[in-house]
Amino acid sequence: MKITDIGIILSSKKLQEKLLLIKIFSKENGICAGVARSPSPKKIADYQVGNIVKFQRFSRLSDQLGTLTCECTKSYQFHIMNSKLKLHAFNSMSALILSSFIEYEPHIVSYSAAEKFLSHLEEKEFSWLKFCLFELELLNDAGYGLELEACAVTGKSADLAYVSPKSGRAVSKEGAKGYEHLLLKLPSFILNEVEPKDSAEIEQALDLSEYFFERYIWKQRNNADVLNVRAVLRSIISI
Repeated sequence: MKITDIGIILSSKKLQEKLLLIKIFSKENGICAGVARSPSPKKIADYQVGNIVKFQRFSRLSDQLGTLTCECTKSYQFHIMNSKLKLHAFNSMSALILSSFIEYEPHIVSYSAAEKFLSHLEEKEFSWLKFCLFELELLNDAGYGLELEACAVTGKSADLAYVSPKSGRAVSKEGAKGYEHLLLKLPSFILNEVEPKDSAEIEQALDLSEYFFERYIWKQRNNADVLNVRAVLRSIISI
């Protein structure tokens, strides 16, 4: 079986002295895993996390791990490794993708969102807005998108401040009266598409996405890795 595609290297781990286990989020084939055998010193940089690569994966059977060869077309390694916040945001992005989708299941929308978010890492300032919007795009592509256009109770689009944990629909301040303690906070920066004003808004946005990832996706799988990565990211939240 042969796959030829482009993708983002999400993880690269040494198996043995001359073997690397690579996981790629590809444009047409979703998550692809394989072993890179003895890349030369000149080629080893092609296998770094954060690279966008052209790659080929070979295996005799579809369920075998197979081998990978990669050629880097764009590297974000410098931007990722020179900022603690960007590094942990990238790690969180990778963990979210790997925990949300099964291998060889195409997710073109999420791939485009991930590639777009990577491009933002070249900017001087880290954008929490773009990171949080990426999470919601990923959740939507996984089949559990939130409906944030209008209040589930009143039908109005003004003063949206909460999200129903059951339906994933927005609720206005008017519609939430008496039930605020049962609802999730909807930070205004998400709706207005501006950068958050403080760390509390960032926490609210992360709480919102994590609730639905946990409810629909993570509880079905081992979620220890993604939760650990998220905890590190939360520990360095700053405005």
